[in-house]
Amino acid sequence: MTENHSERQGPQPVDRDVLAEMCGGDEAFERRILHNFWQAGQSDITKLRDAVVSGDLRAVALIAHSIKGASRTIGAHDLAAVCDRIEGAGRAAESSTILETMPAFDCEIERVYSYLESFLGVDHPASAARKGAH
Repeated sequence: MTENHSERQGPQPVDRDVLAEMCGGDEAFERRILHNFWQAGQSDITKLRDAVVSGDLRAVALIAHSIKGASRTIGAHDLAAVCDRIEGAGRAAESSTILETMPAFDCEIERVYSYLESFLGVDHPASAARKGAH
């Protein structure tokens, strides 16, 4: 393992050991995958929120499923678990469960994106809005 291994331990929102194993320890490849998640994720986040507001439960389930898979890929276990609950509620047409779970989703998104922005040294265009809303 690399010298960064100690940084990967602890209650981080992203378990980089998951990604390191998948990438065979290629840190440049890991960074590209994290950057792609960071860059593409905002669109899915917006789509999920729009689907929740419009009551499109099928779209909620599909989008939550997509975010869940991407989250698992980068080792964002807590975010994946929240998305799994939202996906299940969408498939079961449980609107109230979706609405009750969205604050946990927002919290996990904030944790993951804050971590990624710090790790990657980037600032997502929505960061100021996310941080200003709290």
